[in-house]
Amino acid sequence: MVRRQMAVNDWNDDGKINDDDKQIYGCTDPKWTGSLSSTITYKDFDFSFMLYTKQGQWSRSYFHEQYMDYNDRGRQKMSFDYYIPAGTPVLDKETGDITWLAEAHVGSAPYPNNSDKTGGGYFKSGSASVRYQKTSFVKVKNVTLGYTFPKEWMNKVFVKHLRLYINVLNPFCFTNYKGFDPEWASANLTNGGPASITYQIGANIKF
Repeated sequence: MVRRQMAVNDWNDDGKINDDDKQIYGCTDPKWTGSLSSTITYKDFDFSFMLYTKQGQWSRSYFHEQYMDYNDRGRQKMSFDYYIPAGTPVLDKETGDITWLAEAHVGSAPYPNNSDKTGGGYFKSGSASVRYQKTSFVKVKNVTLGYTFPKEWMNKVFVKHLRLYINVLNPFCFTNYKGFDPEWASANLTNGGPASITYQIGANIKF
C-alpha cells in the first residue's frame, strides 16, 4: 500500500486551515532505491566499497518533532530560518539587547506559535507541519582496504595466507535532511537509529 503524508499549511492564503487547503505533501515510499558495490585490486592491495540510496521519500521526523516543539521547555530547540512577523521582539546577538523587528522576515519555515492560530505563515508548535521532512539520501555504507602478504614471505613463518584489513561502516552520508540520520528519521534513539560510524581492524590467517 502506498502511504501519503499531509501537513498543515494555508495553501490558499485565506487565513484559515480547512478542507480547501488539503494537498498531497509527499509519500513515505521512495520513488526509487539503488545500490552500487565494487572491489578493486592492485598487486597485493584490495579496496571495496558499497553505496546505497533512497530518493523521493518523506518521513515523520522524530528529530524535528522533538527539537521544534516549542511547547516543550525542557530541551534546546533547533535553530532554523523561520518567518518572523514585524513587531516581534528579537535578540540582538552583538549587543545582547532586545529589539523589535521593523519589517517581517520571510524565512523557509513557518513562525512557531503556541496559540490556535495556524494560518498566515504560522504553525502551532508540535503540529504536523514540521514533522514531515524529505529524507532522500546517498550513503557510503562500507569501505574496506586490505593488504595480502606475499606467499614467499609467509612460507618463512609457516603461514599459508595472511591478509590485514581496515573496514569502516557508514562513513559518509549525503543528504539535505537536517537531523541525525535520514535512513532512520522516523525512529527514535531507542528504536534502531541513528546509524553510527564503526571502525574495524582485522586479519585473515590460514595455517
